[in-house]
Amino acid sequence: MSHCAPAYRLSLLTLATSALVGLSAWGWLKVIPASDRHAAPQRPVAVSENPAQSVAIPALAERAQPMYLLLTVEGLDYCPENDTSDALKADLVRQNFDNAAHLQHLLESIEPGGAQGKIQAGYVITTKLLSLFKPESDGQGWTFDAGGFACQLRLVEKLDRPVALYLSSTHFDTQGPLPQKLSQEAANLALFPDLKPATLSYFSYPIVPYTLQTDGAIAVNHYKRQALAHIHQMVQALAPEHRRKIVAIFLGGETHQFYQGFEDGMGEFAQPVVTDYSPASQQQFRAWLAQRYGSIDALNQAWGSALPSFDAIAAPAGNFRAQPQTPLLAHYDGYAQGSVPVHGWFWDASGTTEALRVYLDGQYIGPAQWGLNRLDVYRAVEDIATPAVGFRMNLPFDRLPAGRHMVSITHAQGAYECLMDERVIEVLRPAPAAGADAPLDFSDKHRVFTSMRDKPLRCPQRAKAGKRYYLDSPAWDMKVAFNPAARDWNLFRQAQVRAYMQQLYDWALEMGYDASLLFSHQIVPELNSSWNENLFATQGSVAADTPWKPGFNLYGAGAWSPWTQDFLQRLAPQEGGYGIPEFHPQQWKDARSARAAIAHHYNAGAHFLSPYYFSIIPPQYLQDPTSNAVARMRLEAGNSADGSNVFYEAIREYARQ
Repeated sequence: MSHCAPAYRLSLLTLATSALVGLSAWGWLKVIPASDRHAAPQRPVAVSENPAQSVAIPALAERAQPMYLLLTVEGLDYCPENDTSDALKADLVRQNFDNAAHLQHLLESIEPGGAQGKIQAGYVITTKLLSLFKPESDGQGWTFDAGGFACQLRLVEKLDRPVALYLSSTHFDTQGPLPQKLSQEAANLALFPDLKPATLSYFSYPIVPYTLQTDGAIAVNHYKRQALAHIHQMVQALAPEHRRKIVAIFLGGETHQFYQGFEDGMGEFAQPVVTDYSPASQQQFRAWLAQRYGSIDALNQAWGSALPSFDAIAAPAGNFRAQPQTPLLAHYDGYAQGSVPVHGWFWDASGTTEALRVYLDGQYIGPAQWGLNRLDVYRAVEDIATPAVGFRMNLPFDRLPAGRHMVSITHAQGAYECLMDERVIEVLRPAPAAGADAPLDFSDKHRVFTSMRDKPLRCPQRAKAGKRYYLDSPAWDMKVAFNPAARDWNLFRQAQVRAYMQQLYDWALEMGYDASLLFSHQIVPELNSSWNENLFATQGSVAADTPWKPGFNLYGAGAWSPWTQDFLQRLAPQEGGYGIPEFHPQQWKDARSARAAIAHHYNAGAHFLSPYYFSIIPPQYLQDPTSNAVARMRLEAGNSADGSNVFYEAIREYARQ
């Protein structure tokens, strides 16, 4: 029996260090009968396909290169005796033990006879960069410990399979003495408005909001760069026939801003608390504004302010809901950028609905994007056949006059159009003579809206039949205020995310990494209709103009849906395609869904999919699939939770193509 270093007592989340999208769909569910829906209690994208239409599995197209199924595997550094002591770990590393035999057995069960054909099975090696350091003997510094990564590279040498290296340096890299030391120093962290170093948690696993500042002299960045350099040297020392097995490198991991309530607060709009308010970030924000506007006069004209200089600017961190006297320029929430998310879910069992239409004060604005992920609805309502029932439009209100306005949404089919629901929002502004740095005026209540109930819509009873839906947002009489400083703050935070990913990429190129192998490992919040994407600020980091190859995680409806198709069209991946570093359809009501998703990505040019997740840990140490949201996704024949057994069989089928 072969062995390797035993794992620390880590959550299963350490496999891919996120699984955010896959775990996210708990909560925010409201299932309302159609007869009870008349009580008041982003960018528009046309619907490309009704989510209720039947699943079709396409034939595999001809392509020059194979697609890789790179398995995320729990237990590559797990000791079969389940001893978790650091002493045993070090001893096993010194003795060159590894889990190659167990991994090979798993891969053979997926694709017997080795990697071959159109779709080939391999695996992912996950390495946390900061955890690779140990204190020097005199306690005055830190030394890169090559033993753990050398153990992982032996898998590359022993197994004739495609492999991806996931070089993780995100907020989940928290185990070991160096991460613990770095987490205590504010300079290494992205800070919330209270400027206190914070350690967050995600399903009981500690996470650290490391800074997105790109200064290489910051300690956390220094050690990340040092680890990247050592790893490159070790990879280059492999024989060429082993280096050729490396088909992708996931650089960095999920890189984004942070927010309080990290575990379940991704849908917070009313009172979000975000990063980064550190002094360095605030100064960078002022410099970014100076570059954006050119002069303080130009900024004042755009903001409606009277600021004396850029030095007088502070990032918005207040909220009129908590403090009504908050000046407008200090206000920040999920609406302050000037748009309200109109989102909810809609299911039409007949599959005949053509569009969901959004109106403002009786005027048509455009179609809501439909086909977004609502795994919570899919789980809760037995006869809803797909999680791709979410809809959303980010409705601009920045130019609306103060007062109450009506937001309405309808479903349309041919000549028929039926009102689903409508909500009043109240737009707040400072008093006309007060200026943007004054508090908001709550006294203006005049009615300026038009209800769609007053419109002569053609909606016979047969057009309503079989429709189920709920409008989650906006809430009735919700107050919103546009702060131009908040819009710029969000854009700046997006620029920080992009700049940090660019820095990691630049370091990798300087060290000699092969650019053709470098993929991002990013989260795309927009695929979930109920999320506040500005909490993460990742909008510019998975885009057509990035120098790195696009890698982004897909769970639930995002595995393949109208949203996925539209996203790939906008992304327009170039030669070498794109990759999915974490992938799980989480669907069981139609066994064709998982197979169709794999086939569609093959035909769309995906370089790899990384199914999340397999395990080589002995069964007696595994968590029951029903015990937590992560274990539900363990891929094995006997795990029916989240359709994991269905996905498992689909992987085996396509790996043998």
